[in-house]
Amino acid sequence: MLSGFSIIALVTSTLFTKDIYAYTSNKCMSPTEENRVARITIIVFCILATVVAPILPPIVTAINWLFSWPAPIMVMCLIGLFWKRSTTAAITTMVAAWIVNMLWSFTSLPAAIGLEMLTTANVYATLSVSIVVGALMTALCEGKPGIFRVSEAVLTQEKAEAAQA
Repeated sequence: MLSGFSIIALVTSTLFTKDIYAYTSNKCMSPTEENRVARITIIVFCILATVVAPILPPIVTAINWLFSWPAPIMVMCLIGLFWKRSTTAAITTMVAAWIVNMLWSFTSLPAAIGLEMLTTANVYATLSVSIVVGALMTALCEGKPGIFRVSEAVLTQEKAEAAQA
């Protein structure tokens, strides 16, 4: 369980540091600054997990709750490989899915829709929202072609543009 939690903490901090913090601050970070932001994110995530863990029901539910956080990331990675890449769509999808995960876990939403008996249903709810919101947002937002849909020439051009920036 500890190794699973540590991987989720590392994934969360890396995604936040490289994809959200760097994107929203519009700057190139030095490795030292990346490490600082990642460490702060890990500490904040661990504190939040420690505060939330006693509120959750049994440990299996807590593990399912933790594993539902990467669901939108997986969905957006698959969409970005085969269809289109959009940072706006990815951030919107992650936020929407994470809100559903929190609502499912800490409100009476499961009882309201008759699924209170399914303790692991938050994984399905989060995944479902990730797929629906991810597909809709990717369709609506501007983006680059998916990795597997891009020709080698376009990839070379994008790398050259990134190196110049």
